[in-house]
Amino acid sequence: MNRVDGALIRLCGRFEAAPRGRDVSHELPGRQGRLLLAYLTCRRGRPVTRGELIDLLWPSDPPGAPDDVLGSLLSKLRRALGAGMIEGRHELTLVLPDGARVDLEVAAATIERAEAALAAGHAGVAFDQARTALELTEGGFLPGFDNPWVEERRREVEELRLRALGCVASAGVALGGRELAAAERAARQLISAAPLHELGYRLLMEMLAARGDVAAALQTYDRLRVTLRDELGIAPGPAARAVHERLLAGGDQAAPPASDQPETPEAPHREERKLVTVLTADVVPDKDPERSERWLERLRTAAAVEVQTRGGSIHPATGGGILVAFGVPVSQEDDAKRAVEFAHVLRDQLAPTIPVRIAVETGEVMVREQHLSGAPILTAARMLHGVESGQVLVGERASAVAERRARLSPFVGRAAELGALSSAASRLREERRPQLVTIIGDAGVGKSRLAREFARRLAGEASDVRVFAGRCLSYGRGLTYRALGEVLRAIRADEIDRGVERLAEREILNLTLGLEVSDELHPLAALDQLRAAWVELVAGIVRQRPAVIAIEDLHWAQNDLLDLLEQLAHDVDGPLMLLGTARPELLDARPSWGRWRDAHTLWLEPLGTREAAPLVRDVPAHLRDVVLARAEGNPFFLEELVAQVGEGDVVAATAIPDSIHAVLAARIDQLPPTEKQALQAASVIGRGFWREAVELLLGGVRPSFSLLEERDFIRPRPRSSPEAMDELIFKHALTCEVAYGSLSIAMRARLHAGFARWLEEFAREADEYASLLAHHYYMAVSPESADLAWQDRPEEYEQARRNAIAWLQRAAELAVARYEIDDGVALLEQALALERDSTGLVQLWRALGRANALKYDGERYWISMQRAIELCTDRTVLAELYAELAFETANRAGMWRQRPEREMVDGWIARALELSEPGSAARVKAQLALAYWNPEGAGDHPREATEAAERIGDPQLRSYAYDAWGITLFVQGRLDLGYQLEKRRFALLDQIADPEHIADIYYAPITASVWRGDFDEARQLARKHDEISRPLTPHHRIHGIAVLLEVEELAGDWNAIAELQVTAEQRVADNVDTPCVRNARSLLVCALANANLGRDHEAERLERAADDMQMRGFGHVLETPRLRLALLRGDVKQANLLLDEPLPDRGWHRGWLLLCTHAARLDALAALGRRKELEAWDPAEPGSYLEPFLLRALGTARCDQTLVQQAIDCFERLGLHWHASQTRVLVIS
Repeated sequence: MNRVDGALIRLCGRFEAAPRGRDVSHELPGRQGRLLLAYLTCRRGRPVTRGELIDLLWPSDPPGAPDDVLGSLLSKLRRALGAGMIEGRHELTLVLPDGARVDLEVAAATIERAEAALAAGHAGVAFDQARTALELTEGGFLPGFDNPWVEERRREVEELRLRALGCVASAGVALGGRELAAAERAARQLISAAPLHELGYRLLMEMLAARGDVAAALQTYDRLRVTLRDELGIAPGPAARAVHERLLAGGDQAAPPASDQPETPEAPHREERKLVTVLTADVVPDKDPERSERWLERLRTAAAVEVQTRGGSIHPATGGGILVAFGVPVSQEDDAKRAVEFAHVLRDQLAPTIPVRIAVETGEVMVREQHLSGAPILTAARMLHGVESGQVLVGERASAVAERRARLSPFVGRAAELGALSSAASRLREERRPQLVTIIGDAGVGKSRLAREFARRLAGEASDVRVFAGRCLSYGRGLTYRALGEVLRAIRADEIDRGVERLAEREILNLTLGLEVSDELHPLAALDQLRAAWVELVAGIVRQRPAVIAIEDLHWAQNDLLDLLEQLAHDVDGPLMLLGTARPELLDARPSWGRWRDAHTLWLEPLGTREAAPLVRDVPAHLRDVVLARAEGNPFFLEELVAQVGEGDVVAATAIPDSIHAVLAARIDQLPPTEKQALQAASVIGRGFWREAVELLLGGVRPSFSLLEERDFIRPRPRSSPEAMDELIFKHALTCEVAYGSLSIAMRARLHAGFARWLEEFAREADEYASLLAHHYYMAVSPESADLAWQDRPEEYEQARRNAIAWLQRAAELAVARYEIDDGVALLEQALALERDSTGLVQLWRALGRANALKYDGERYWISMQRAIELCTDRTVLAELYAELAFETANRAGMWRQRPEREMVDGWIARALELSEPGSAARVKAQLALAYWNPEGAGDHPREATEAAERIGDPQLRSYAYDAWGITLFVQGRLDLGYQLEKRRFALLDQIADPEHIADIYYAPITASVWRGDFDEARQLARKHDEISRPLTPHHRIHGIAVLLEVEELAGDWNAIAELQVTAEQRVADNVDTPCVRNARSLLVCALANANLGRDHEAERLERAADDMQMRGFGHVLETPRLRLALLRGDVKQANLLLDEPLPDRGWHRGWLLLCTHAARLDALAALGRRKELEAWDPAEPGSYLEPFLLRALGTARCDQTLVQQAIDCFERLGLHWHASQTRVLVIS
């Protein structure tokens, strides 16, 4: 669209719409037409859907057929604005003429220039620019409109005005004289508009003191102090306190601010942690102190002059030398490189004449106003003492970042983007008119790599296309046209015809190279001639053949370069593609960029996981997923993480490299102060956060979340939140981490506490957010930060500590109930670090013991319960603790590498019985523990416990009572009665919620089902047990597979076991952290199956794996499969040794697996010829599982074929076909 002078849209104060230089406001379709135009203007150049416009106009009560009504309004709006202003039908884009001004855009750019001028010490420029911004925003945004979107934009305009007021006041103080009156008005307006922020008060104090009214200045401070105390509970910051202290000390005039960089009215000043590169320099002292001082003065002067162009800042240093920091107050992604280059420039300037020495190092420092502290400062100072005259010593960390070389990783993905660029190149040849293509994306996402790959392919595929490239730099001298200077050098070096060559050699173009031209040429005339010369040159090139001019990093380009590039796009007639790469910040600084018909923007998103995978192929396999997850598809992040990992561990894979940290910190520091602090506050909440919470943490300040979204820091997150609030999310997790890391530990702690209080207030269902509340309250008072955050606020700390313990306990309880046991354990351990009360400690240790028992971590369970017992002084609670300790130890008898000592567990049971009241739940548990631990010596305790449990009525206690009594009956050989008790538990299923307990109910009857020969029921119960156990912990999953294996072991179905082997081995591997005897036993059963199937090597491998687990004291549980293996191998000695092992006399496993143990022992006694022991065996009940095994053993020992045949018949009746076939071999032999 052609340029139109005087084109204007005014959205603040009196509405004006003059897109073609003539006001058409009265022609718009009423208030709705003005609202539509305002919305499209604020999003001009970007597509807007009709649905958005409907929501804008009718946020709560749309009319019938809203699309038709909208269509009518849009038609009228198009007529009023004229043809070509609104493009599209389903998605609409407002395209204003070149040169059109929008008051809000001009105001935003003006205040940025004002703040930059003030930071550079140009107070007069800052004063004028800031007053212009105030005038532009006078009257507020769309006054008289009541609309949610308007309200949001109105707040943003008000924040612009606050920044402008702060700038006017700061610049007025610096200028003094007649500008003080305007500065005072601005300061008072600032206080009125933002009563919780210090800048207005401090500036007013300085002005009042400057004119001699110290009393009024002190009253202003007192007003600030009372306001902050009552509203936020905080004291004034150090800058305001410093002014106050000087006034109290008798000074009649306040000193100026410590820095020319103005504090902003948006948020209170905070100290920060920053990654910086520091440079220390001094001179080798001369014998004459006067000469040394002169040398130092030259050093300080040279540094002050040179540092300005490189973005460094000078800070107080000890010893007379200098301390220069790169990254303070604003980070740049190449701070380390700037520092090293600065060091060498300084050395080259001074070393020939004075003995200068310099050291450079990178690291984290604390920044408070102009004061820095931290390890890199101390390190650089130590390094300096070892540097000789004329040398620069660069530390390891600084060197790694400053000397980073581009990684030679392959180009991956981007097929769609390359296709879009290729289509643009095709249009270039066909339409033969200029195109502007801008690739926009986050730092490191691969913009330059994509542009270079496109240019490489284009040059290879189309020899008719010339490609010239340049790159904008972030700092240095003579940078305005540097990128085009690179292009000019390439053009001059290219083979071009004589006419174009003459154009390229025109003297005026040397301005592009930073060279001087005629002194007689006025600067404005030179600028016009330069632009005209570039248009002629490029036009001459494209008359011959198409050309691509690629300029990287346009976000660093100065306006003069952008103006020239746009003029090339407008004025050159021919096939020219201007290809640029930029970060989203370009569109903030230059909203009009790329807003014309032949301009295209290509937004580059991160790579997908599959596309990124080739970039991590050199990473150790176990770390690839970690690196991919951390980088989230950003190629630069991937390359840096891969380089850092090397052969490292998970710590190296998860730490943020300095190179990535520098890029992200620089982007964050480019934000306006309020939005930066909003990002930091949001990082405390987490990757996902709520805008209302952030505003509360900022003391009610409302940052521009739309700005953060436009700059690609955050995006909306479609999920439910407290009171249906909008939730946002950091686009990249590493950005969240860097923002969080920039906060001081004290500030983090207080923000964590503030967010937790907010969440408690707004969460409808607190339990839903229990883990979040626990996390934030713990982070607020964790032992690592409490002394820094709460030293002067003991009451707040105590309340937060109590809240932290309460929520940690509740979150742990809920996590354990969900069988997220590890999470529950971690939460309880955090609570223990905070609790001081002995009663509370007993509760926490007890809960921790319970959690460890559920994950079958026997050692930690014992430690936890013993600590609770040591601290407990209440007899009733102590009885409960002993009862639980004994019960869980006996009931979970397989969770130890070494079986518990008999006397120790006996002692716990005795102590529980001694302390507990008759008929109490604690006594019932103690009696059940006795039945599990010593079923043969339990006496009447199982029956008494069952009767008491039924009186108490607790379904879980009743279920365990039936189980314990059933086990004692199994051990006594009364399996039918035991089976009946175990089946009674099924009636309680609908009253029990614990899945572990339910799984146990299905498991318990299996032994009796097999004894009765009902393998169908046994398999059905085993499958159900596995189904319930699978979603729980790795330890429970071992139980699930082990029971399936044990049923098939009893059945002799070795093929079925072989089919389960892969699953069994995987579950064993997953459960290495919590010992279980079934880990080893499952492998031994698989070994036995392989041995029976003739796979001897596989059997030996599995047996060795089981032996490596070193499970001790479990007797027949592990020795039974080993005994059968010895018999298969004919190892008589080993078989005799195993057979001589006595059965255990303690632990409920006394009744566990006795059927397969007895069957194996009968076979072993017969095979080993130990007839005497065999003849002494008690008779087997007819029809039971053991009957055929006893018949076969006696038949073999007596050489009685009749008994052997009877055994075959019994095996067949029971469905034990493999055993029957093995017995037939005995008959034949």
